[in-house]
Amino acid sequence: MRELPPEDELLRPRDHDPIVTVPAHTWHCLFCDPDGPVSFRTTVVWMGPNTTGPHGRCAQCGQKYALASDPGMLLRDALPPIEVAGRLDHCRLCDAPAEAGAKPSVAWRGPRGRCARCGQAYVRPEPQSRAA
Repeated sequence: MRELPPEDELLRPRDHDPIVTVPAHTWHCLFCDPDGPVSFRTTVVWMGPNTTGPHGRCAQCGQKYALASDPGMLLRDALPPIEVAGRLDHCRLCDAPAEAGAKPSVAWRGPRGRCARCGQAYVRPEPQSRAA
C-alpha cells in the first residue's frame, strides 16, 4: 500500500482560498500565471459547468474557478480590489507601459477605480479627516 505525502506537500498554496468566478474565455490562472504562458499549455484544468463545486482548478497553485453565467463579464471583475497609494490612469495588469498622452483605462469615482478593459478594481486610501 502506498503512503500519502505529508499534508504540507499534498496541498497547494491556494487550496483553501474561495472560488473565483471568471468568464468562459479564461485559460490561465489569474494568480500564478497572470499574463498567460509563453507556450501553448494552459494552467487551468476545466471540468465543465455541470459539476458540483468548482468548474476548474489551477494545476500549479490549486485556485478554484467557476464559470460566470454572464457572457459579458470582464476577466478580473470578481477579484478583490488592489490598494494603490494614489490615482493611476492605466491598469497595472492589462496595460503595457502607456505612451504619453494615451487615453486612461482606469475610471475613478471617489476613492474607487475600475479598469474598463479587464475589470480590475482599485482603491486608494481616503485622506484622514482633520476634524477631531
